[in-house]
Amino acid sequence: MTTNNCLDYIGGVKYIPTIIQCHPSGYGGGFLCKASGWPNGIQAARACQEDISPGRMPFERIHGLWRDDHHFTKKQISPACKQAEKVALLAEDFPKTDFWYSPWLEHDADLKLFRQCAKECKTVLPKRVKIVSCGLVRPRGIDEVHHSSPVKGKYIFSFDGMNMFDQDVSDWMDMHWRAKYFFGWWPQLNGRKHIYDTTPRQDRTHWPTPKQFNKAKKLMGY
Repeated sequence: MTTNNCLDYIGGVKYIPTIIQCHPSGYGGGFLCKASGWPNGIQAARACQEDISPGRMPFERIHGLWRDDHHFTKKQISPACKQAEKVALLAEDFPKTDFWYSPWLEHDADLKLFRQCAKECKTVLPKRVKIVSCGLVRPRGIDEVHHSSPVKGKYIFSFDGMNMFDQDVSDWMDMHWRAKYFFGWWPQLNGRKHIYDTTPRQDRTHWPTPKQFNKAKKLMGY
């Protein structure tokens, strides 16, 4: 069973104080920089490093861009690089934290396009920041899968899009024992009342509670 537990704070910029108060010691954190309707999530990623005691969040995976239609083209390479520059500054300021960068969240890009994006992002990132592909393609190297079956090689798993509180989390952790990192997620981490809530991001108000954090820790074996 994986021991590298994490929580996926996709809407974390909207509830930074709650993360700082409730984040389980030793867990990693996931963040999203750019999504319409929300401030830039790099603020949350930085706040957690500044305000959480050293070692309490030893790992951060940061997504660069989200698009509601999942469609990414060459036009999104430059914006992804701009977010990579923010991650590079964060990695420079916090050298003891392990940072991974996912340029596009749940993208539909083919292998050639994603590699082009990753190559350009690498020009602004320190070598120690790993590039992650979170999409429909599976390039060589680190991939990220959401509530699906294991893939070959090294990868990250996240419940993003599936409420972990409705699942047998232990079974999922056994299934993904090879995952480098295992992310818990429930709808309130995105500000949604439930999994089918379609409220626009800027109007969402259902954020996570301390009680939910405690429940997640118990389900993930901590």
